[in-house]
Amino acid sequence: MDYPAFLTANALEFLNSRGLPQEELSRLAHKQGFEDALLLLTSSPVHGIATATSDIDLICISTQAVSRAQMATQIHHQGQHVELLPFCAADVETSFAAWSALARCDLPDLLAGYQRWDATNPVRRKYLERLVYGVELRGGTPFVSHLGSTAHIVAAADFDTLQQAHACAWLAARAGETHAARGYLLNACLSAMSVLLSLGGWVVSNKKWTLRRWTLAQGGGMDILDAALQRTASRLWAALTEPATHTSRSLDLLDQLRADLARLLTQGPSAALHHPAPTEHLHSPMDARSAFIHGDAAWSRMESSAALPETPADLDGLRSLPPDHAQRLLRAVRCGEWACSLRAPDAVNTKEPADAAAQ
Repeated sequence: MDYPAFLTANALEFLNSRGLPQEELSRLAHKQGFEDALLLLTSSPVHGIATATSDIDLICISTQAVSRAQMATQIHHQGQHVELLPFCAADVETSFAAWSALARCDLPDLLAGYQRWDATNPVRRKYLERLVYGVELRGGTPFVSHLGSTAHIVAAADFDTLQQAHACAWLAARAGETHAARGYLLNACLSAMSVLLSLGGWVVSNKKWTLRRWTLAQGGGMDILDAALQRTASRLWAALTEPATHTSRSLDLLDQLRADLARLLTQGPSAALHHPAPTEHLHSPMDARSAFIHGDAAWSRMESSAALPETPADLDGLRSLPPDHAQRLLRAVRCGEWACSLRAPDAVNTKEPADAAAQ
């Protein structure tokens, strides 16, 4: 697919629909002191998924020094909300170099680097993504050359989300939590859709757009989805949105979809996806006498009531767990004792409990 043409056409259509000449947005940026900046229209307008209430998100790439703590300027112009965020060109260059290096890592290290990216790099992940698809107001898509790295990294991260939801769906089903199993299955299916869209080059990490993009991608003309996997994912979604569908049928479809996605992804450097093993999470010992622990930061989390039982060596081992064993492991996942992520162990649940509870 010709993404530069796709993005440019969407940007022009959006600006025309809002009655905003490109020169007018350039003047707004100049008033903020960025006369020499490269000005990019980003986010939903360039992807062709903007709504009547969507903001106009602009990024300025300036040769001037820009504080990394700089917040976006909010501008209300002719009844429309414009957000203008500046970055230093040197920081953008440094971040894209690190991003390309991350894409070449083995899967566990790639996922670990993705997890801690925002804490260790000058430009956050979501803004790198916006830059990749950004359309210059004077014409052009200057960062679309980084699309390949972005698609690979985000597809791997979405597959890891699928991996975790898949494991939790099986645990919930074995534990008799049918409603929870359906919820995990829905999340897994959305993650699978996002993997397929990313592998086709259309990356939007904000999950609120996944179903809309999926519908548009199936509508013809884009030709970015693997046809067989598209059919399987659509069948799974249809089954999950039908209340009468038995959970076991949906789990069977997810098993097939996940295995096929693993094979597709392993055409690249992600061979570890074939036999992922759940990763034990190392916590400091917790007080086993109470159901909740309360800390100085006013957070709380579910406490263990018994020692963690033996964990399966791979996902196949979840399918035959006794209900009480599955229930105990599911509690362990929910309270952070055990994780099914494919990330390198030192990156699994590295957030402080207060941060994790807030999400």
